Amino acid sequence: MQTLTIACIGEAMLEISEDPKDPGHLDRHAAGDALFTALYLARLLKGQARVMFVTQVGDDTQTKTMIESWRQAGLDVSMVHQVPDGMTGRYAVETDEDGSRHCSFWPGSDPFRDFFRNETTLSWLDRLRRVDLLYFSGATLAALHQEGRETLMSLAARVRAADGKVAFDGSFRPGKWEHADIAADWVGQAYKRSDIALPTYDDDSELAILESGGVMLNRFLLMGCSEVVIKREAEPYFVACDGERHIVEAGYLPEMMQTPSTCDSFNAGYLAARLVGWGGRQAALLGHEVADRVNEGGGSFLAPGAISDLRPRDLRALGQHPVDFFQQRP
Repeated sequence: MQTLTIACIGEAMLEISEDPKDPGHLDRHAAGDALFTALYLARLLKGQARVMFVTQVGDDTQTKTMIESWRQAGLDVSMVHQVPDGMTGRYAVETDEDGSRHCSFWPGSDPFRDFFRNETTLSWLDRLRRVDLLYFSGATLAALHQEGRETLMSLAARVRAADGKVAFDGSFRPGKWEHADIAADWVGQAYKRSDIALPTYDDDSELAILESGGVMLNRFLLMGCSEVVIKREAEPYFVACDGERHIVEAGYLPEMMQTPSTCDSFNAGYLAARLVGWGGRQAALLGHEVADRVNEGGGSFLAPGAISDLRPRDLRALGQHPVDFFQQRP
């Protein structure tokens, strides 16, 4: 079958934090919710999809090393724009004893903010409107200038008009937005332009978007989304897909601290399965499997092959339902 094309748009930053295994040593690595989702999608759909990470970064030495690592991980980086003499955004992380993370951002180092303000990136819009799946998040919107947010909303509408799908995760980051009311407005607009809504209960409830139970699902379906997954940490997830509704138990233990990339990796697992013909419940189960692996690995990007056994079989041309391999696993 024809290779799928996926575009994940978002900010990539350099995270600086103390290595928990080596106190006093600073660990530096790329971070970003759309980036993590893109990386796991590329792993899960190896040979079945071309996954493009779409962003704007600096051209410093560390950034060039990051981009090469993305390429080696299987991402298409042809739409990574480097700003001459620019520096990729950076932030430092301090972690409390209870596991809470506190971020301090370097001022003035946010090249992604002006992503849709140069001829190079604007010239990519025609290619982007023809993708099979466009993925972005509330963090993507928060990082953009208002003009860029408007351009992204227009792109989402064009993707859907061309029979592509749009997936959106509200991913609310209070410190990145001008005001909560502005965030609520843009996040609401994005959901209305999406086919697949992937809200996280705690994030979106802060914006007064979510309520409880089936009311949550109804709200997103009435916005125009054709499928919804409401992520609720260790609580059961709510799924509405293909005219059916499911309550899917999370794999995470209540005492297990979720890592920053838990939701991003879940999204990758869910979307990968849906793109190759799996049903909503099975896709959510695969999302949990991927997120569990990431949690067990401490949240860092897993080594090559770590989730190769979870790659979903492509069922689009077979007219079959996915085998419930979760029931067959020990």
